[in-house]
Amino acid sequence: MPEVSILVPARNAANCIGRQLDALAALRTRHAHEVIVADHGSTDLTAVIVRGYRERIPGLRVIDASAVRHVGGVRNCAAAAAEGTFFAFCDADDVVDAGWLDSLVGAADGRDVLVRGAVLMGSGATLNGATSTGEIPTHAGFLPYADTCSMGIAAGAFRATGGFDDSFARSSDVDFSWRAVQRGVPIVDAPCAVVYKSMPATTRGRAQQCFRWGRAQAALYRRHRDSGMPGRGLHDFYDDVHDMAVAAVRGRAHPETVVSAGWAAGRLAGSLLERVWYP
Repeated sequence: MPEVSILVPARNAANCIGRQLDALAALRTRHAHEVIVADHGSTDLTAVIVRGYRERIPGLRVIDASAVRHVGGVRNCAAAAAEGTFFAFCDADDVVDAGWLDSLVGAADGRDVLVRGAVLMGSGATLNGATSTGEIPTHAGFLPYADTCSMGIAAGAFRATGGFDDSFARSSDVDFSWRAVQRGVPIVDAPCAVVYKSMPATTRGRAQQCFRWGRAQAALYRRHRDSGMPGRGLHDFYDDVHDMAVAAVRGRAHPETVVSAGWAAGRLAGSLLERVWYP
């Protein structure tokens, strides 16, 4: 029986999942593990490619997760099929470091904690590392979270927290983390559990991604405002409107301005969709 279950959601990932599977096949680990790829209704060769790695990755399985709505539900399907006592989450379009798994498990040290790995872009810039003081930064001014592209948690603690909420199209990992923290599961950093995260190559792609994340922030606010997630003031809204206006006037505005405008537009859209004021 595997000690660890590595859980990977995938949807039409034929162009990228091979890199992640190569990395998982090359893990340097002392922990017996399985890899479960939950296929969210792919129409390309994702499942075929995954099955081609069975000889290189013992315990590799592909399961059907086409019946659920969003990626949180896909991860729940993988967790339901898992046999390990510790769950390690990563994504199909990223690449784990060879020491990723042992660092993730080691940081947990058998405790009911939520482990957050180091997420790096190709340039080496840290996306979610701890600060120099060792403090884990908060998200949206509320609580810290662990990104599911590099997350670990004991199976029992995962189930006790209720798994991921499949109603979230994005940021179900943030919602899960906040629920875990609020029920007494602390978040710990695993700075050596490195994942190299795939990011959109173009400014437009990054802005579209940030639009989706911004829209999800409004959904998080609707869910967690009664627990203390702060709202956004008029000055925040005015600053964002200014950024969007600058981007529109310049046409080819500075990339970071365009990305910020994506966040702002997403929060506005999310506020309308969720019927909350979180612009």
